[in-house]
Amino acid sequence: MKKNITINLSGQLYAIDEDAYQILKSYLDSMESYFLRQEGGDEIAEDIKNRVSELLWERKENGQQAVDIETVKAIIKQIGNPSEIDDTNYGHGPEEPGKTNTPTQEKEKRHLYRDKQDKILGGVCSGLAYYFGGQDPLPYRIGILALAFLSQGIIPFIYVVMWILVPQAITPEDRLRMKGLEVNGTNLSEQILIDSQTAPTKNKLSHKIFRVIMWILLVTFICTTTLIFINFIPGLRFM
Repeated sequence: MKKNITINLSGQLYAIDEDAYQILKSYLDSMESYFLRQEGGDEIAEDIKNRVSELLWERKENGQQAVDIETVKAIIKQIGNPSEIDDTNYGHGPEEPGKTNTPTQEKEKRHLYRDKQDKILGGVCSGLAYYFGGQDPLPYRIGILALAFLSQGIIPFIYVVMWILVPQAITPEDRLRMKGLEVNGTNLSEQILIDSQTAPTKNKLSHKIFRVIMWILLVTFICTTTLIFINFIPGLRFM
């Protein structure tokens, strides 16, 4: 049973379940973060918030007691392109036939992030897959496992360093940059919708197997490295 909370949006109170609230908050925060960097963007961000409140109010007047995930998704889709907030048909135009929730493919320079949505340990392999133009991290995971046995600890060390130094893709903006897509209002909206329906992968059997193997390799590497380091310290050398 989902817990409902009450939020105040543009002076109106709405009951909303927690999962729906997280999606709505991510959407509004992303829109505000993106548009506030532009001249006059504060007005656009405020208008988007007001438009969301209007659409929620319409549903409330029609008898909807609490806002759920599907309602939030429908509102995000209805708003469409946030950059066209001043269009007289904004949010009311018919959907284009065959339109899907896939960010528009304006290519930008890819940024290296760790992918928190598809990770075994730190999401390094998933991030590398996106960085080099793919989406399937499986070949990278198999490659790292194979090289870990042949590299005498070098590959596990590199993995740990990347886990520490490479930032994690947390926000929708991060995920767009990781994929090499332009960060704009439309892509942000669509990425949020994609993230909201992305099935968790941490419970898949293949991920559990890879996780166990990777942890064994890392623990073995850490223990071996520690013993080697200790043996270089006078008086602590193991006999």
